[in-house]
Amino acid sequence: MTSHTRGFGVLVCKACKTLWQRGVNASKNMMSIASSIWNQDGRPTAFKRI
Repeated sequence: MTSHTRGFGVLVCKACKTLWQRGVNASKNMMSIASSIWNQDGRPTAFKRI
């Protein structure tokens, strides 16, 4: 058995009770990328292809 429980776009760690919501995380990532590009800093390093 895994230490995570999956739901519809939600992941919960049974050990630490941390909750991840895929849609919220995606929105934050898109905002970070758009903001960086808008400020003419290019794409953030974490989101660049190698």
